[in-house]
Amino acid sequence: MTNSSILSSTQPSPGRTGLDPGSRPDPDAEALVAATAFGMALRDSPEFTALAAARAALFDDPDAQAAIRAIGERERELRTEIMLGMLSDAAQAELEQLRAALYEQVAVTRYAEADQAVRALCVEAAAVVSDLIGADFAANARTGGCCG
Repeated sequence: MTNSSILSSTQPSPGRTGLDPGSRPDPDAEALVAATAFGMALRDSPEFTALAAARAALFDDPDAQAAIRAIGERERELRTEIMLGMLSDAAQAELEQLRAALYEQVAVTRYAEADQAVRALCVEAAAVVSDLIGADFAANARTGGCCG
């Protein structure tokens, strides 16, 4: 789904406010209605549909799950060395082999590709919203950290 089709599916009709004729529109309510429609359009996009299917396939693939567990367990065992930057060459090579084995799994590769497609769609959508509002939408939507 392109940003123009997402955008067109979320734009309210001219003059549509959801209020009685002659009433003043509620910009907050309008924004929430548009955001809901926008979120539904993203959820129903081919990219999100593909990600959901890839995620289900990933969780249903015992070989992929075994590869995920293997790298997770080894990284936990090496957590201190990793955090301190003291990982031996042998341990680094072992982790690289485990990562290579992980990405040899078709389900893992498909999930990573689908995830990247969704991220690209979200970046594109955020750029459209940013252009429309004249501000960096993604930066203003972030929460957390020391200031948010």
